[in-house]
Amino acid sequence: MRFVNREFSFTLPGDIYIRYLSFEDSLDFKHALVKKLPIKIDAGAIYNINPKLHRAFPNDFKPIQRELIFDVDISDYNDVRTCCTESQICQKCWPLMSIGAKILNSILTKEFGFKHLLFVFSGRRGFHCWVCDKEARLLTAEARRAIADYFALIQGGANLVKRVELDATKPLHPMVTKALNIIDEQFEDLMVDKQDFLSNDHLIQNVIDLTGDENKDLQPRLQANCRLHKSSSQDCWNAIKKTSQEHRPRRGRYNYFLQEVKLQHCFPRLDTHVTRGMNHLLKLPFCVHPKTGNVCVPIDIKAIDGFRLEQVPNIKDLTREKLDPFVKIFKEFCENLSESS
Repeated sequence: MRFVNREFSFTLPGDIYIRYLSFEDSLDFKHALVKKLPIKIDAGAIYNINPKLHRAFPNDFKPIQRELIFDVDISDYNDVRTCCTESQICQKCWPLMSIGAKILNSILTKEFGFKHLLFVFSGRRGFHCWVCDKEARLLTAEARRAIADYFALIQGGANLVKRVELDATKPLHPMVTKALNIIDEQFEDLMVDKQDFLSNDHLIQNVIDLTGDENKDLQPRLQANCRLHKSSSQDCWNAIKKTSQEHRPRRGRYNYFLQEVKLQHCFPRLDTHVTRGMNHLLKLPFCVHPKTGNVCVPIDIKAIDGFRLEQVPNIKDLTREKLDPFVKIFKEFCENLSESS
């Protein structure tokens, strides 16, 4: 992997954006940082020629390596969370991010066999997952699209009521089963307790509407039982579960209503353009987010449930001691990656 052919970009004060930068080595990179003082640093692909020469060889210039990247933002969950809106994030909705990260980690390691995944808090509203295995870096554009499509359970925009459609004529796909096992560990704590997602008639109807055309006869039963048990989200959710489990679809078909509710609320919502593209730029770990001042710190996936937003180092009070735990995570990741190369 040739460092000199890796593209970097700097964002300078005044929103000045400079692409196709490259450096001979880490010392050259450091000198450029000290000279330019960028407010944001992004990394792109490794190209077949030095990125500085992209204008001289426009027809031959092409990316040849890029980490497989996944980008998940909390703002894409606005239709299923009740505590925050847009780019705001708090400890009540952060579990949506931790569940998404755990699902990605499970499927990418157990089904695809990748070993070197780095999860990084984006500094504002979500996380990035860098898959750094050599096999991942060398994936073709077609393979990246296929992987992105494999994770595309959530369909359509926020204005679409039902965004998860499982095939009622077939058993659940193993990937869906793995995801549901992870979701089930936290669903009630997150959606019932933290999000109180059945706290009024409008929110209750939003969930009932997910029955879809296949289970239209289930809707009136759900509405009737929810009216009787809407004193709390927990009572209402218990009524929804009981009613759905008692519902028997016609022969040869499955009732996946509860599974679709859980997936629509908690399955990771990816920015698929980031995963599919090789020339997409992404903030480097330990950059400072220019809008929040938060440092983009690595996350230990094994301890992601204990990740606390208020403990993320911020440029206003940045000290080495606050960074040390995150530097340790990054160093261990780099050492393991180096040993496998």
